[in-house]
Amino acid sequence: MNELSLRGRLGLACVAIAGTLVYVCSFQIARADGALATTVTALGASAGLAWVGFGTFLSVAMDRSRILDWADTCLRTMVLGIAVLMCAV
Repeated sequence: MNELSLRGRLGLACVAIAGTLVYVCSFQIARADGALATTVTALGASAGLAWVGFGTFLSVAMDRSRILDWADTCLRTMVLGIAVLMCAV
């Protein structure tokens, strides 16, 4: 797979972050029970933060020369996942 440019990485990161925020916020505007909306919002926020923790763990655990390969793969995967979630929104 081709390595992403810095601009490509930033673009995909922005799409992933914005899409996650839209998805999480969609539960606040849905006509759902208040407790359910709060729970699902917390779940979405924790899933987003988990990527940060997972990235930190992998950067410590893996060969540093391959960290950009991992980052590119994660960004591509997150954007595909966001595309699926946008269908649910």
